[in-house]
Amino acid sequence: MNAEAVNTVSPLDGQALHDLNGKVVQVFKSLAIDKRRLPASQLTKRGIPAYVAEWVLESVVPGQGELSIEEATKVRDWAARVIPGPGEQNVIKHRLAQGQTVKVLTPCRPRCG
Repeated sequence: MNAEAVNTVSPLDGQALHDLNGKVVQVFKSLAIDKRRLPASQLTKRGIPAYVAEWVLESVVPGQGELSIEEATKVRDWAARVIPGPGEQNVIKHRLAQGQTVKVLTPCRPRCG
């Protein structure tokens, strides 16, 4: 047996992948994250790290399997409301200055020391 044959991993076929997903959900229950949902959400295109996007999906449209069109729309609508675009900084500052409560999802880099 050559070294290439040992290091090659064969992809799972549809049924094997389905069985594996079932086992993961059975063992880890609500901690299991269905990775198939992330691409349809388009959250990573907005610069959101995958681990945050997966949390958003579980918070906004919890479930397993591919995202439906309705779920994807709900996630995009949520993102449009909560994730500020590059040109929205002054709009948010104005709303805050007016005493409005503004919910945003934005990176936070705490400084220590």
